[in-house]
Amino acid sequence: MTVTADFSHRRFFKNISNTLLVGNHLPNVQVMAHGVAKPLYSYIKDYMILTFISTSCKSCIDALNAMETVVSEKPGLNIVVLIDGDERTIATLDELFYHKVVFLPYARKEMGTAIGVKMYPWSYGINAKGQVVTSYNCESVETFYSALRPFLSLIDGRERND
Repeated sequence: MTVTADFSHRRFFKNISNTLLVGNHLPNVQVMAHGVAKPLYSYIKDYMILTFISTSCKSCIDALNAMETVVSEKPGLNIVVLIDGDERTIATLDELFYHKVVFLPYARKEMGTAIGVKMYPWSYGINAKGQVVTSYNCESVETFYSALRPFLSLIDGRERND
């Protein structure tokens, strides 16, 4: 018996070849920070929680509220948010979070083409080498913690040493 794989009937499935997946390495794109271009990897310490948000996304408001809760419960987290929004909104968010989260402007189209992010709000847990360890929709506190889970022992250990 010969088995052949013919997937032509699955043409309707979305192409995920340009999607950021667990196990992939995050592209080291240039981001603008206060008018200066910097490589995204310059924000990685031992880990980075990278979150993608758009100001045109209603569920992104829930994600920001969840992020605020997590940041208040676990101060000192390394969270970087690439946000599709105007400078005024980004400055307002920066002030609301008391500069505990890094907000960087990044066009929604570029999130998809340069990085491979297709859904918002979304968080990725990135290890020190730039590899994606976790990938979660982050519109609730629980799912935001899911993105953090592999790094909690590192974070908790740092809190005990402070």
